[in-house]
Amino acid sequence: MALQVSSDDASGARPPEEQTPFVMPHRGAAVLCFSLAGAGCFAFTVVVWLLIRAGLVTTEAPDGELLLVVSLVTLVAHVVLCLVAWSMAANDLGMMARGRMDPAGKVRTVLGKAVATILVLVTVVFAIAAAILVLSGHGAFTLEPPAEGS
Repeated sequence: MALQVSSDDASGARPPEEQTPFVMPHRGAAVLCFSLAGAGCFAFTVVVWLLIRAGLVTTEAPDGELLLVVSLVTLVAHVVLCLVAWSMAANDLGMMARGRMDPAGKVRTVLGKAVATILVLVTVVFAIAAAILVLSGHGAFTLEPPAEGS
């Protein structure tokens, strides 16, 4: 009795139903959500600072102090969320390139990484500008509203 070998067995290729799936599903939506949450935290912090500068919120009132503290906490959260999104995206894109992660979420992952990178760069620029203004003694960078008549 002759043993018949199919062409699939001879080439060593597996049938499609037996191919190894990707080890991990993509996390593109999570990366994008982290970066957009970081953007929201950054926007909240900027709005609070502008409200204080415009004199619409005073830091002497308990509500104003609370708003200032919350805005500083959200600024820290913004940095953490953006760094988490950037780190996840860099890791995921590497895994996608090696075939260890489903590449279906590549567009969202790249977009999330771009948003997080831009936000971190903007934060670094603002931090450097703020440090220069504070160290130079420039009066324009204070939390008190401008004096009347100036």
